[in-house]
Amino acid sequence: MNDMARNIISMLNHEKGERSQWDTVWQDVAELIMPNRSTFTTDYHPGQLRRRRIYDDTAEDALETFAAGVHANLTPRQARWFYLQPEERDLRESKPVKVWLAEVHTEMFRALNEPKANLHHALHMTYMDMGGLGTACMWMGERNGGGLTFHNRWLGEIYAREDKNGIIDTVLRESKNWTLHELVQEWGFEALPQRLQDRYVSMRDADKKETYTVVHAVMPRDVKVRGMLDRRSRPIAGYYVLKDGENGGHLLEETGYNEFPYAVPRLSVRTGEKYGVGIGVRTLPRVRM
Repeated sequence: MNDMARNIISMLNHEKGERSQWDTVWQDVAELIMPNRSTFTTDYHPGQLRRRRIYDDTAEDALETFAAGVHANLTPRQARWFYLQPEERDLRESKPVKVWLAEVHTEMFRALNEPKANLHHALHMTYMDMGGLGTACMWMGERNGGGLTFHNRWLGEIYAREDKNGIIDTVLRESKNWTLHELVQEWGFEALPQRLQDRYVSMRDADKKETYTVVHAVMPRDVKVRGMLDRRSRPIAGYYVLKDGENGGHLLEETGYNEFPYAVPRLSVRTGEKYGVGIGVRTLPRVRM
């Protein structure tokens, strides 16, 4: 299975090279409009000032207003912004069906608004990224112990691919700063490559803070595995790969999903491109002045 890991790392390297110009533009936008996100091409130490290029905060405040407006009108916290109805027209006027759907709707709304679900914080950050940068990413899944969970994913970690219809069907997330101890906690000792198992056994606790990079790849499954009832038979494949050197990788886990777990909204897409153009990108010359 490490052939799959190498293929995923190769895919990631290709996407990073192809997107390098976008990273430069997004870094410029972030430094002037959304400084908390300004780590596309620049690394900061914790607590380091990131607002050094901002002399007027009009654009920064405008982006907050944009995100709050979209949030309040599309997905408000208090109002029910979606409804349910059966596909069959004959069932739409059935009173028992209406009662059942009303109960399901109430339960869905409760689950989405549960504080642990983190939906509205994730939505606000996603709308901020969409307005400023033009592309955003949100993870939608289930948390341990039951219940929904939503998290905004920083665009600097996300690399996307489209299908033939222009729909994003593949996401690669490059997640850095995993310690060896955290890798063992998440995937278990046996999932590590042999050299890291040996290293883990011989290391002192203080040395287990060395960091590693994990790539999460989600894509349509090319080959359906028949006769299997676990996650590896689901239509959307998921792979967790430990990055090893520049082009190597080690498969930590293969999993699967019934539905695509990443939402990647784009504000406006130019012909022949796959990443969106945000208001922050379009107004950058005016913001610089």
